[in-house]
Amino acid sequence: MTIKFIVQRNNENDESIEIIMDNNSYIKDLKTKIIEEFNLKCNCIDIYVKTERPIRGMGKYTLEEGILQRSMDNYKMDKFNIENKTLLIDFVELEENYVSENKKRDTVNRGRYIPPRLREKNIDPPKKEIQLDLNDMNEFPPLC
Repeated sequence: MTIKFIVQRNNENDESIEIIMDNNSYIKDLKTKIIEEFNLKCNCIDIYVKTERPIRGMGKYTLEEGILQRSMDNYKMDKFNIENKTLLIDFVELEENYVSENKKRDTVNRGRYIPPRLREKNIDPPKKEIQLDLNDMNEFPPLC
């Protein structure tokens, strides 16, 4: 499925470009494509979505009029209900260099509780060594 974006520059009606993106592409891919198409010198832009009504879908993010949050750069477009739609967007060039990164979680200790005092050091909790005497009748009484 594809999404068609009509991109305008800073509310100027004379210069607009149509960009067609795949549903599986990321918002940051759209931003880099806008930077390439308009030959911008900046590395970062903010996208302003122009809609008459909020675009909603069951189990998906709501897309409202206004600046799209920068934290949404790491989301695919299939998280929004914009499949086979045409969106009018505007962008603003930014002076700052904003880099969106996916923070990867440490999956080594998943599912196992580690006390807070040991989390920072990444040390496994000490294991107790149990010494058993197999010949001791108190520890291992006869079964019969």
